[in-house]
Amino acid sequence: MPETIYFGGGTPSLMPPFFFESILNIFPSAKEITVEINPDDVTFQYLKALKSAGINRISIGIQTFQEKLLKMLNRRHDSEKALKSLHTATSIFNNVSVDIMFGIPGQDENNLEKDLLTATDFPITHISCYALTVYEETPFYEQVKKGRLELPSEEKFSKYYGKTTKILQNKGFAQYEISNFSKPGFECKHNLAYWKLKSYLGIGPSAASMLSKTYFKNISDYKKYKEGILSGNPILEENLTFNDKEFVKIKIAMGLRKNRGIKLNPEEKNIFLSAVRKSSVLQTLLSSDIINFENEILKLNPDYFLLSTNIIGKIINEIEEQFL
Repeated sequence: MPETIYFGGGTPSLMPPFFFESILNIFPSAKEITVEINPDDVTFQYLKALKSAGINRISIGIQTFQEKLLKMLNRRHDSEKALKSLHTATSIFNNVSVDIMFGIPGQDENNLEKDLLTATDFPITHISCYALTVYEETPFYEQVKKGRLELPSEEKFSKYYGKTTKILQNKGFAQYEISNFSKPGFECKHNLAYWKLKSYLGIGPSAASMLSKTYFKNISDYKKYKEGILSGNPILEENLTFNDKEFVKIKIAMGLRKNRGIKLNPEEKNIFLSAVRKSSVLQTLLSSDIINFENEILKLNPDYFLLSTNIIGKIINEIEEQFL
């Protein structure tokens, strides 16, 4: 039986409370039950009904409190609604998470500081801070490509990230993962299980699952997904089973996102150290204190978290070259 349930991706707050209750009745042992919600879907009555249904954690996609930036992101809510949603949520739930974004075109350090201070003025327990990511084939990408929007430089991204961690730490939020901060004891258990590569089951179009060493992802097309489920033959977009060495690679990639790093078992330790002996890249990362391996714990230096994608990619490539 699952220890955590996370209703997220898409807009689960469009669903009525009895929908969640009907699912939770099947899994009474779940301890952390989260619903993602947009600020404009928050009402006192709806959140009270969610709590009565068994939900005990709310994650609100604020992104920013700045009107100009909300319009830039094409968000439905305005600043007033964002503030009201936080007031309502924290009056009902004692475990509330907020999403804040940095690196938005037109954003400056003062905007970001105001957003973080505004969010943490409420009795929230968790905050996720993400850099804006621009994907191809999106309106944002086209505007950037045509020069109509200018993304912040790497130097600015670094400043924003540094300011974010400093402000949140001063407000009593400990960083436990690259993009996530919490009050003591309020780390997101669901996400921690994901980063530790514990088994998880994703339900719905595009949802991914990891069961032991097998990863599979549902098809994104809703109609085809529904047809597959009703016929008893779910259609998968991906279906991969990893061998031991491949699984170590994935485990390291996920584990290095956490502040505490990842503990390698004897077999995993041997694979990693064998790669180190053959790889000057890994040797340099260790000698430069970019990564650290001590007492079976492999960690990424928090000073390099902003470069984590590049660094982790290098580590994985080196392990692949030596063993895969």
